[in-house]
Amino acid sequence: MSPTRIGNIQWTSKAKVRPKRQVEHVVLLSKAANPSWDITRLPPVPFSPDTHRWWERKQKGRTQKRPSDYDIREEAFEPKGSGALPGNLIVAAGAPGMDAYSRRCRAAGLPRHSARFPAEVPRSIILTCTAPGETVYDPMAGSNVTGMVAQELGRHWISSEVMLRSVQGSAFRFDNLPGFSMKPLPPGVAP
Repeated sequence: MSPTRIGNIQWTSKAKVRPKRQVEHVVLLSKAANPSWDITRLPPVPFSPDTHRWWERKQKGRTQKRPSDYDIREEAFEPKGSGALPGNLIVAAGAPGMDAYSRRCRAAGLPRHSARFPAEVPRSIILTCTAPGETVYDPMAGSNVTGMVAQELGRHWISSEVMLRSVQGSAFRFDNLPGFSMKPLPPGVAP
């Protein structure tokens, strides 16, 4: 297999000079200087057991002096609300291999998009960055997981994709929706 055809496989799988990539960076862009992003739209994260133990000790009057010698009001650290602040790491399994999209692509003779990601990635971002009724844009839609999740969450969505085969396959995510239609390709345009 040519190492130039599949990106980093030469350096991680064959030469074993670099560990496999565990984190994929996501860049969020906004036209506004102060976007209306809101982490309270995310599902609550439970407080850690350590937080609960600390708070129980504090309520019983057993507190320890801070190593820094700073005198900080203990109430400032009281667990409030429905949970802890969510972290900025989205932990999600890989994309499903036998979902309806995959089965329908296979049945139609279309290739499945090779770089699909799990729905949890766009779900976390869409919940943080948009309110219901707002518009989500995915400039490299691929199999359009982002559009599917935006639809589920009550957002409008726009997607673009240069590979017509990917667009045809992504239609399987939406063809059961009322009013869905996909125009046929113009004559002479190959998928």
